[in-house]
Amino acid sequence: MTATPFTPRPTASWPLAACAALALMAGLAAAPAQAVAVWQETNQLSSWLDNNYSYTTNGNTGVVSYQNQTATNTGATARHMGMYFGWNWVTTYSGQDIALPWSNANGVFQGGPVALTIERPGFAAQTLRIGDVLGDTWIGVPWAPGSEPKIATAADWIVPMFDFGVIDAGASVLYDIRLSFEFATAADLADFRYFQTYAQGVQDVQGVPEPTSVWLVGLGALCLLLSRRARRTL
Repeated sequence: MTATPFTPRPTASWPLAACAALALMAGLAAAPAQAVAVWQETNQLSSWLDNNYSYTTNGNTGVVSYQNQTATNTGATARHMGMYFGWNWVTTYSGQDIALPWSNANGVFQGGPVALTIERPGFAAQTLRIGDVLGDTWIGVPWAPGSEPKIATAADWIVPMFDFGVIDAGASVLYDIRLSFEFATAADLADFRYFQTYAQGVQDVQGVPEPTSVWLVGLGALCLLLSRRARRTL
């Protein structure tokens, strides 16, 4: 697992852890669309949250928003990459470490008085069933970054994921992330000291999509490729 800890603190610093193709053309039809990604565990995606964040509260909810975070493909080849989130903890000023395992029923990471929602602003929500990740070495393995209660992911968890699209070897992409911590009471929110979030990197086993070929008759074609994205950790 590539650690990408996000450790935001409401009153201090918070250390932490697609490719879209648009073809505009005149002429005949293009080749068939790329197949759906088949994800495989990888540790060649690296990301750590920096101090470019904001923290706001609304009722019993604390929202931590990070902007322009970096995810890097540390491998030797371009890959279609992403990350899924599976490990989260909250620590209180009273000294309690609260594990937040995933709840399929509620669609949040939940434990004690806290429910956590993880989102990528500006993108439609994406999820990934952990059991569908080829070669995933973390299913059922209890883990914690320190003395916190250990969390063991389960194959049937359908968790949030960020798909960063194709990232060239050694290249990086930028992403935003928003974490919303809903507490049972205002007193619980006031006791919120910091959190830790970790994600696992994945890559598409189908590799980098082949360029689309277009046959033209008389007229030219203009193809515009927009690419962008990255992955986990925390």
